[in-house]
Formats: sequence, C-alpha cells, structure tokens
Amino acid sequence: MQYRTTKRESFFLIIYTVYMIVLLLSQTAFEEMGAASSIFKYVRYLCYFLAALLILQDSYREKQIWGVAILGVLTVGTVVCSGNSTFILYLIMILAAKEVNVRTIVKLTCIIQGAMLLSIVVMSQIGIIPDYIFDASTRQRHGLGFLWTTTGAILYFYFMVLYIYLREERAHLIEYVILEAVNFGLYKLTDARMSFYLSTLLLVYVYVMRFYWQNRKNRIRKNRLLIGAPAFFCILAVACQIFYIPTDARWQKINSVLSGRLELGCFGWRDYGFSLLGTNYVDCSYMQILLENGLIPLVIIIAVYTYIMYMAVKEKDFYLQTAVLLITAFSITEPRLLNLAYNPLPFFGITYISL
Repeated sequence: MQYRTTKRESFFLIIYTVYMIVLLLSQTAFEEMGAASSIFKYVRYLCYFLAALLILQDSYREKQIWGVAILGVLTVGTVVCSGNSTFILYLIMILAAKEVNVRTIVKLTCIIQGAMLLSIVVMSQIGIIPDYIFDASTRQRHGLGFLWTTTGAILYFYFMVLYIYLREERAHLIEYVILEAVNFGLYKLTDARMSFYLSTLLLVYVYVMRFYWQNRKNRIRKNRLLIGAPAFFCILAVACQIFYIPTDARWQKINSVLSGRLELGCFGWRDYGFSLLGTNYVDCSYMQILLENGLIPLVIIIAVYTYIMYMAVKEKDFYLQTAVLLITAFSITEPRLLNLAYNPLPFFGITYISL
C-alpha cells in the first residue's frame, strides 16, 4: 500500500510539473511563436486527462462520493451555463492531489516559478524572445518576455509568498534584502504597483513579527478574526465594483489606486450581470469568478479558502495565515485566486478536507 501511494504521488507531481511549465509558458512570448499555442493547449488537456485517471482509480468513502457527485453536478452546470470549462479543469487537478503531500506541491511550485521567471527574463534580455515595451510614450513598461507587463512581477509576488511560507523562521536578513531588491527592480521595469506594495508589506510584516515573538512563551495566538478574511475581501471587492460611481471624485481616487479595476468590474457587472452558474469575464478574481463561473462556484471557492484559514488559525500556522491573507487581498485586483500555476493554496483545501 505504501508503494502504491508513493507511486501515485510521484505520477501526480510529474503531471503537475509539466502542467505548470506549460501554463506559465502560455503567458510568455513563446505563446505567439508558430504552433506553440496549440501545443501548450494540447499538453494542458493531456495533463487534465491524466489527472482525471488518477481520480478514477482512487477509493472514496461514501460521504466523499456524495460530496464529489454534488460538486460534479454543480460544476457541469457551470460549464453548460457559462461555456467556460476552466473551473472544472482546475477542480480535476485539485482533486487529483488528494493523496499528495501539500508541502511538496508548494515546494515544487515555488521552484518552478523561480526557475521559469529567471529563465524567461534572461531570455528576453539576450534576445531569444522579445521584451515587449508597453506604454512606450509614457512609462516604458517592460514585458520581460511575458505577454503583459505586470505578469512577471505578479509571478514574483506568488513566488515570494511561497518562499517565505517554506523558509519560515529559517530565512536570514540577507534573504529578505535580496528578495526586496529583486522586487524593487521588477517594479522599476514594469510599474506593477500592487504586487510591489504587497510584496514589500509581506517582507516587512513577517520580519517584524519575528522580532516581536522573541522571548515570548506563547508566540502565536489564535486570531479567529482571520477566518473571515477570505469572505471579507470577496464581499469588499464585489460591493465596491457594484456600487462604484464613475462621476464621484472619491470613487475615482480609489479606482486610480487600483489601476482602474473598479471601473472595469463595474462595467462588466452592469453590462452582463451575473447568474448562479456564470456567464462572463472581468479582471478582479472575485468579480471574475462571479461573472464568468457564477455565484455557486464563488461560494464554493470562498468556503474552501475560509476552511484553509480556519485550519491555519487552529494549527497556529502564522506563515500559512499570512499567505492566505495576502493572496486573498491581492485577488481584489488580480484574477489568480484559482490559477494553480501562480497560486497552489487550493491544494491545502483538498488536503485538509481529505484529512
């Protein structure tokens, strides 16, 4: 039994590695080279197919079977109503990780993200792939090999969150300094403000808390207020975009700080509305899921994140608490709450629920 479990875990990690690399490559200039886009797509679907085979060969308890069945019906309904299969495909990959050590997944994700980011940026600077320049007449924002100027900086934000989570208190000051130096360099090249601010906040907050804990017997207390953070950020993001008033000066200032996300979300809401099972797409993670996949998938996703935070608080895992807090906050302006190439946190959900 032990050999079977180990073999299954290895097979999933191979699938996930290929999947992550291809998913990240599709965000780069390679996507526009020849038949690369089609190849990336076929490889992704092959990974989903292999992950589905893993799910089918697993054994389930009766309650788990009913849970998967209900979730499957809701997911199929989402696909039928929205015409978008993203939610069910991500769900397949997450369910396939049921018997895999989640820390191994996070470590693998962090390594691939760091290696891919470094490789793509280097290749863009030596001419293998183009370094697209955006807003050339004003800010000279570099794509650094990616299809959009903020993608590299956003990938680095998630890499930092995972790196700090994995290193915990073992990280030295020099590591924080190097991380922030790279963060600042990416900011100057891309002008990706939100990812820069939150990355800096992450480093300062975690390092300050380490000093605060020194010589304290009860280092981390159970702050149950954090359990409501995913729902709070979701409600805040959706409410602000629904009630946004384009002619109000105060709303305009907030919209400017958020790089126009409020206005885009507001127009998406007003033009398309939303249903229980989805119709359309916008930028903010919460509004995007609401419009593209529907209310029910959004509730499921927020419930999973709430449960992850609950377990992090229960186990006094400060670094997981910080990761969930920052990623759910960042999702107000970025659509990667459920993008596994950037954000592996949903895997914690299947791990905790399985346990």
